[in-house]
Amino acid sequence: MIITNLAKECLYSIYDYNAKFSLKNAIETNINILQYISNLEHSPYLGKELLKSSDKQLRELIYRRKRISYSIIYYLLEKQDIIYIRFIYNNKQDLKTILKIHNYFNNLF
Repeated sequence: MIITNLAKECLYSIYDYNAKFSLKNAIETNINILQYISNLEHSPYLGKELLKSSDKQLRELIYRRKRISYSIIYYLLEKQDIIYIRFIYNNKQDLKTILKIHNYFNNLF
């Protein structure tokens, strides 16, 4: 499993935002998201399929805690058995806007 730099930046942002309200919650949230991501190593199809091509799948795994949920967007390269965690975002945010800001999958939108 590979966590991309963008996904790491997302985790830092999630931490920074949550730390404004509760340091304990910020730490717990990031630890829980990382533990949830680690489930993909044993169950790579856990997330919902968003897009499929011949050799890779774009999938979404949703982590929910209380009233907040985060989407973990990842690629599954089946032939190479590699999972790339692409980015993580709060579900209150608009996915299309996030993808455009980061120049990901612009041809889809």
